[in-house]
Amino acid sequence: MRYIVFSSADPKDLLMIGTRALILYTQNGALYLMDMKTFEIRKIANHLSWNTHTGVRAMRSPNGKKTYFKLAESLGVINVSTLQIERYMGSGIVSTVRLSPDGKGFVWPVHNPNYREGKGVYVMNEDGSEIRRIASIEDLYELTQNKDEFKPEDMEVQHPKWSPDGKYILYNSAQFGHSQLYI
Repeated sequence: MRYIVFSSADPKDLLMIGTRALILYTQNGALYLMDMKTFEIRKIANHLSWNTHTGVRAMRSPNGKKTYFKLAESLGVINVSTLQIERYMGSGIVSTVRLSPDGKGFVWPVHNPNYREGKGVYVMNEDGSEIRRIASIEDLYELTQNKDEFKPEDMEVQHPKWSPDGKYILYNSAQFGHSQLYI
């Protein structure tokens, strides 16, 4: 049996996992799976985090055994063999999440000063354990060359990404329309 999960936002979001073609598709905040032979559609998750430009931003594990998708404030994990949701993890994650190249962890920005240790860049293990902040807004502010133009509370961390070898994280910090990159 072949399955497809597709995205109304971007039909090019095709994930080839073994013999299965998976595309994440959201409609009214739900995730659907479609059998490519029978075209049978089944709902597999509700309350997804999605937008009209990017859909649900699926991530595939490097070994192809799992697919991750963003919910409103957490991550969902689909076991590709069973096509079932394995677990939900990372309560309070409201931003874009990126999987490390080795599949062992995630990184995401936090804009809420009341989340755990406050605003900054966070990481966690693939299983949802050991959530920790690796850089605070104050840390990033100290690295900024134009500190005289704004205050730390004016900064917002955006778009963290892992380096291809997984040793570094690149992220963007924006304030008043100006951006800076950090590693």
